Amino acid sequence: MPGQDTAAGATRGGPIRPARDLALAAVPRGGRFAAARGVLRQSSRMRDVGSILAGRIALVVDDDRTMQRLLRRTLEHRGFDVRVAGNVYAAVGNVRREPPAVVVLDIHLPGGDGFVVLEWLRSVPALRHVPVVVLSAEDPVRIGPSATAAGATAVLSKSAPLEVIARAIALVASSAPSSPTLH
Repeated sequence: MPGQDTAAGATRGGPIRPARDLALAAVPRGGRFAAARGVLRQSSRMRDVGSILAGRIALVVDDDRTMQRLLRRTLEHRGFDVRVAGNVYAAVGNVRREPPAVVVLDIHLPGGDGFVVLEWLRSVPALRHVPVVVLSAEDPVRIGPSATAAGATAVLSKSAPLEVIARAIALVASSAPSSPTLH
């Protein structure tokens, strides 16, 4: 479609705007992570995102403490200021206190599913454009259509290599406007 970048265009060095295309590229499939290698190639060509992301808040919403620690360490290494929430209520509270530049959201959470958080973010005008990366143990091909219809920017599998997940999050966040403010 004219004027719209695609993941295929991104692997040729062009920018990625709709991260949904990137999400599909990051899903492990046949050829032992061939698509993930495409994401790695793209992100190795892009400018240094560390300086762009420095001090930007990433909110990780996941009830798995191991995943929280892994994502915190990896995203902090990329320049993010990471906040963590283990349930729906903590996620909403975190966003109200300090709106993030990007949200990394698990679907299965105590107190409701991640779709509740996603729908709430999309209902608040100041937060509508905050990128949301759904990171789930479920098959992204199965939940991807529901997640993108609800407003997810990207859908990734927890089984993807951590470096691929981190690079995808950094790409999505670097293409987003600066952190919103709530009045």
